[in-house]
Amino acid sequence: MYRLTDIGICDALLRAVARGVPVRLLAEPNEYRFDASRLGAELTGPYNVDRLYAAGVQIKMRKHLGLNHQKSVTLYGRGLTIFGSSNWSRPSFNYQEEHNYFTNKTWFFQWFVDQFNRKWNSATEYEPFVPLPPDAPINLSPGNASTVGQPVMLTWEGGRWAHKYDIYFGTNQSNLTLLVADVITGTLGTDGSETYLVSGLQNGITYYWRIVSKTMANQTATGAVWRFTTTSASVPTPTPTPTPTPMQLLLDSSGPAVDQAASLDSLLLLRDPFPVLNGANLLNLASDRNTRVIVFVRNLQLAQGEDASAVVVHLLDGNNQNYDVTAENVRPVSDSDFVQVVFRLPNNLAAGTCVVSIKAHGQTSNTGTMRIKI
Repeated sequence: MYRLTDIGICDALLRAVARGVPVRLLAEPNEYRFDASRLGAELTGPYNVDRLYAAGVQIKMRKHLGLNHQKSVTLYGRGLTIFGSSNWSRPSFNYQEEHNYFTNKTWFFQWFVDQFNRKWNSATEYEPFVPLPPDAPINLSPGNASTVGQPVMLTWEGGRWAHKYDIYFGTNQSNLTLLVADVITGTLGTDGSETYLVSGLQNGITYYWRIVSKTMANQTATGAVWRFTTTSASVPTPTPTPTPTPMQLLLDSSGPAVDQAASLDSLLLLRDPFPVLNGANLLNLASDRNTRVIVFVRNLQLAQGEDASAVVVHLLDGNNQNYDVTAENVRPVSDSDFVQVVFRLPNNLAAGTCVVSIKAHGQTSNTGTMRIKI
């Protein structure tokens, strides 16, 4: 596989490994830490490859000249070959025109098995993957040798390629103890600073701290040791936590209404009006042929491990009936500051103008409209 920037597929691979399914991957080293996209480089490129490696996926990287630009999968338990143009990436799944062939033809499957094994066993074509370490973290605050009140917020810049951190702390500079391991702060590399709150310290004591940046393959880089001294003197009232930036449902200025929501049929990628039932049934959806609609939202981010069901789409149809529909998929749109939310139109939704808004994490977005047809 050339590019692995879709977390969902990699999650499925991890589940397969956990079930005892052997997984082997031939990958492209230039895509392991490619710099063309900040999101791909920081989050999904090394993030996915490193965590697959840590889970026991056998990985080899292209050694020969050129690129490993092939995208093919062989599923031994099914005798199935998947071959085509799709990367494991959000662009492949969302807006690129891809062409893929799925077949159980025995001769086709065997050809790809033989090709894979030839590459896997060739010392001139591929070599074992060796995960790389992150950049070293940089301490930010409290300043080195400063005097601070309590509690103390440790702040640092994690360094590029780091996704989690070990924090070492203590009163003996040469013998710090591990305070907490594998902290995930929610920020990535140089896009923002990381923080960890330390409380319950004694006044008038000098404390030392050090950050160790870690990749998902548990490769490490160690930062400098800094110190601070706590004081019992009054400390200025902390600045209140800023109000979260409100969610924003994107509107389509070229639509038929001033409050037209930017929305698409997730299967046909057509604008509204949307039928409740998809008459084309292009994907043989069997009994569930309700249309899935994509809307786009700014300032919405799922927490670590949070499911799409945390997002609810509120609909008010032409008969003034209210519906709260759980989102089926929430994922970032590459090279943008918004996410796409996919939801299923409910069975009894009335034809006409439908008002839509998004609810998540105690917030409700602005409203937009879309048209529903019979």
